Amino acid sequence: MSAGTEDAPTQQAISTVLPNFFLVGAMRAGTTTVAAALADHPDVYFSPIKEPCYFSEEVRSTAFAQWHRARILDPEVYVRGDMAEPAHIAFVQDEATYRALFRGWSGQPCIGEGSTEYLISSVAAERIAEVAPDAKIVMILRDPVARAYSEYLMYLSHGRIPEGFEAALLREAEGRASPIVPVLERYVSAGRYAAQIERYFARFPRENVLILLFDELLSDPVGAVRRICAHIGARPELAPPIVGRQNASSLSIRPPVFGEVIAKSGVKPRLARLIPKSLKETLKALPRAKPPPLPEDVGNHLRALFREDILRQQDLIGRDLGAWLG
Repeated sequence: MSAGTEDAPTQQAISTVLPNFFLVGAMRAGTTTVAAALADHPDVYFSPIKEPCYFSEEVRSTAFAQWHRARILDPEVYVRGDMAEPAHIAFVQDEATYRALFRGWSGQPCIGEGSTEYLISSVAAERIAEVAPDAKIVMILRDPVARAYSEYLMYLSHGRIPEGFEAALLREAEGRASPIVPVLERYVSAGRYAAQIERYFARFPRENVLILLFDELLSDPVGAVRRICAHIGARPELAPPIVGRQNASSLSIRPPVFGEVIAKSGVKPRLARLIPKSLKETLKALPRAKPPPLPEDVGNHLRALFREDILRQQDLIGRDLGAWLG
């Protein structure tokens, strides 16, 4: 494959255009919010499936991918045009399906997608570089302790895991899958950013890789999105405002058995097609309880695990990450 940004949106161009920027992660670090803002920018065409995960081939072949494919409409449904609304995540297997995600391109100079699996993946950086060596890469890094707990709360709220955070951490350390659904939990491994950053630095010019911190996105969302726009080649002054946070953790917890039934039944995609979008937005806007705080002893344990990796990250990106060290 070859990336392209043809000048005229001819039918041939629409069928061959590929991304020239990638929002690669980290998971639970605001990428969904940023992707939504970029998708509204007049200079940007963003994949309607935010996370197609096409270049992370070792991830899409796991039980995690198989379970996700049972929960969402297959990407081929989108290609055929009969999807009620695009899925948030898919595990696109073939080039034709991946290309079809960009068939709606109408000449925007910036073309992108936002698969957070690409930061975790051991092969995605190399595969992206093979087809788009000049691509712009965007990373948003979050305090790895907070990121890990946010991932746990997400799984807990969906009814995917039955136990407390400490037990879930032990399960990851022992390489055991969730007893409810085969969720590939990566509380610690996904937060070891140093090796993940190095893979992209090895494949792309340093100036092509923009690294932001999650706290910067929280404190100045407009400024953060404008920096991303400038990096990918979109006009910063036209950056859309960010309204709220997408995909934030909350305490609307489903019983584990409910999560198991929903996951195995495959009913969620069908229900999603029947619920009007206006009702979905109303339900999302309902107030929810704040999640419980991370126990201090567990947080201290995780900070000790991440300490050496954080120190490596500081050297790699030239930023003071002392706040992450506690």
